Amino acid sequence: MISISQKNYVLYEKIKKPVSFGFINGTLVNALSSKALTGGLEYLKQNPVAEVAFLDATTMIAPRTAIDYNQNPVYGTETLFREIAPVVFNPFGPGIIAAIMMNKKGYNGVNAGKDIIISLHEAWKTAGGKNFHPENLSKKEKFKIVKQYVNKILKNTDGVVGNIENNAFVKLKEKDSEILSGRIARIILRNKDEKKDTKLVSKLIKKFTEKYTQKTGADSILTIKIKSGHDFSTDIHTLVEDVISVGKKIFTKTLPDKLESTVDDIVNFSKKKTLWATGLSIAGIIALPAINNTITKLRTGSTGYSAYQDFGKNDQLNNQEKKNKTGLWAAKGIGVAIIGSIMLTTMGAFNKKRGFFQKDGLKNFMDTIELKGKSAHMNLIKLIYGTSLISRVISSRDEQEVKNTTLRDSCGFLNWLVLGGFVSKGIAHLADKKGGSFVNITGSLVDKSKNPIKSAFKTASNWLSNVSQKTHSEMRAMNKTLPSSVGTKNMAIHTSAILGGLVWSMFALGIGMPILNNLMTNKAREKQLKENGRNMNIPNANIHKTSQPTFVSNSSIKNEKSFSDFIKQFQIS
Repeated sequence: MISISQKNYVLYEKIKKPVSFGFINGTLVNALSSKALTGGLEYLKQNPVAEVAFLDATTMIAPRTAIDYNQNPVYGTETLFREIAPVVFNPFGPGIIAAIMMNKKGYNGVNAGKDIIISLHEAWKTAGGKNFHPENLSKKEKFKIVKQYVNKILKNTDGVVGNIENNAFVKLKEKDSEILSGRIARIILRNKDEKKDTKLVSKLIKKFTEKYTQKTGADSILTIKIKSGHDFSTDIHTLVEDVISVGKKIFTKTLPDKLESTVDDIVNFSKKKTLWATGLSIAGIIALPAINNTITKLRTGSTGYSAYQDFGKNDQLNNQEKKNKTGLWAAKGIGVAIIGSIMLTTMGAFNKKRGFFQKDGLKNFMDTIELKGKSAHMNLIKLIYGTSLISRVISSRDEQEVKNTTLRDSCGFLNWLVLGGFVSKGIAHLADKKGGSFVNITGSLVDKSKNPIKSAFKTASNWLSNVSQKTHSEMRAMNKTLPSSVGTKNMAIHTSAILGGLVWSMFALGIGMPILNNLMTNKAREKQLKENGRNMNIPNANIHKTSQPTFVSNSSIKNEKSFSDFIKQFQIS
């Protein structure tokens, strides 16, 4: 039965016209709120592979590679490898390894973490799962149990919409929960060929998640409380996938008397799966800097830092720099300490209650990095990515490379994994006059400590942790309750905030950071030349005019005169 509001919305969709806001006939606002743009951004957000391939490639990888290639072609090639290769191991590596392990174990397609498995099992038992025998029940009886299982989960799911301080928790209404539970139950009980059925099931899941968000307004922040001590948070899409995969492949396929031991086996295997997936991903990613350096050595015959514009022409000078091993390793130690402390702090290692150095520290660490989905979650990404950055510092070929690597990668780590799109979120929050229109707020923001420094730090930390930008689905659900002109403007502001964050990343880290690194490198090279009696008194640009190694040939490097020969000629002239 379609409600009056739904009928009106459908009618409006058919007759609506572009809204004009008086700025070039509303062209900008209408473009920013268009289905093509918002749909594209939403698709990228929901598909991590596409997001990395497109957004990272255009805002980070391409500009960094172009700028570094202009500095030195060999350095540009190293940059391309450095930026692209890690994606194989992070964030997708752990999920791929875990999927292979689960498949061999006989649990193909089950990605849920231990708290999710335990909570879903509790819901199954409450729904009468102990009476579910795959062969001895009628279709109607099976449907009843599975529907109750799903309904139990939905009833215990709280979504967050807007500001939590304004009673932002939302639940499905009883009637809606019954209807949506039935839809999921039918998907679980489908007996079609899995490979052929995958696309259809994906469409059904998408329709379900859209319907859930329309009914509640929530999408990205859900808290599920079914069994004490095993509460978990997730988004609606992941929740539905887990409910279906566990229900379809475990609960309805396992005999009641064997289900308890099966669940225990999955929970215990989750730890092993996490350790292997994480360990192999780290092992692969920390080898990349050494591989990159080796490729450069094989191509050019040089072991120096390739960022210098005269790379390959002053190898003896590079070797002289390397002789100062004490200074180099001291610099590496500082770089490792900086990146390592950032990584551990942001993972909660020093938390007074659940830190890695407190009682039950190992358990806390395992809980923090536990693999809970198809790809690595934020804390696991921090561990793998942070470890890879440390390996870059250790593999640095001289002190200048250590400085560049530490600055570039610590800023990149903070921007990507800690500040978490703070520019996008900041724009959305500044535009949010009502406190919940463009962002979701899951906790208090302003700290009222008497110490102003402590208060400022805590307030900033609260903002980073407790404020998140709404998703496109949440915006659409909210806008349906508003006049069309207001909804269109809201979506334009929402899109502007996202684009603002991408522009920031591109200019600050994709363009600004490599330019700064190269300026530092050129200055350092000038200083090295002066200190070694070779003050050429020419601007940095002239250094770039020396012959450069190419992708095809390195003969120009190998045929250069030695350092001593050049000194003799310089003295004669």
